[in-house]
Amino acid sequence: MGRRRAAGGARVLSGSPPAFGTGPSSEARRAEDARRNELDLATIRALRAGELDPDAAWRDLIGRHQRSLFSIAYRFTGNYSDADELAHEIVIRLYRQLDRFDPRAHFAVWVNSVARNYCIDRYRVRVRERQWLLPEPPLDRLRSRGGRDPHQQVELRETREEVTAALKLLSPKLREAIRLRFLLELPYDEICERLGIPAGTVKSRIHRGRAEMRRRLAEIREAAAPGQRAAPTGERTTMRSRS
Repeated sequence: MGRRRAAGGARVLSGSPPAFGTGPSSEARRAEDARRNELDLATIRALRAGELDPDAAWRDLIGRHQRSLFSIAYRFTGNYSDADELAHEIVIRLYRQLDRFDPRAHFAVWVNSVARNYCIDRYRVRVRERQWLLPEPPLDRLRSRGGRDPHQQVELRETREEVTAALKLLSPKLREAIRLRFLLELPYDEICERLGIPAGTVKSRIHRGRAEMRRRLAEIREAAAPGQRAAPTGERTTMRSRS
């Protein structure tokens, strides 16, 4: 199936987690599930054959699964607004990966699997971001609980501050490529998907970003006084302007 432009109706409509209670029998639910899956597969086959308008077909297809997508997002966030935003991101991921769906599989199962994997990956990325951005614990706490030597902790903290300062000096495009690859440790295909650019462009930005990072780090360390931490970017700029 050819490359499709982003559908205007791709955003998931807000909803609430499905209520559980009395309902149709198991046999009736299985029959309804089979009917919906056949409808999904028919839509996908017609879409791939070019028999349907891509935007209308996508709205019809994803509309049958919006409640389950919102429910998955809600279980991961526990917040209505965040779940709505997360469900929107999931729909975008599904849209980009629809060409990979094997019509021999059950579409709803595939949708839920992609949704859960996206939620898990997103959670891991957020954890890595927090770990990078949070400051190191105070030295007295490090001494009390043992572990790495306090002097090593100081060096690590200084290095982190230098890297963070250097990263801020990069252009937005280079900074995001470096952040995704080296701070969040995402694979190249994930970076391509997140940024919406081909692999060659990603590799080029990472290569240029690394070279720029080395240059900026050298400048920061040269400007820092011996035995002291590098001054924050704003302070260094002020000091240079006064000299």
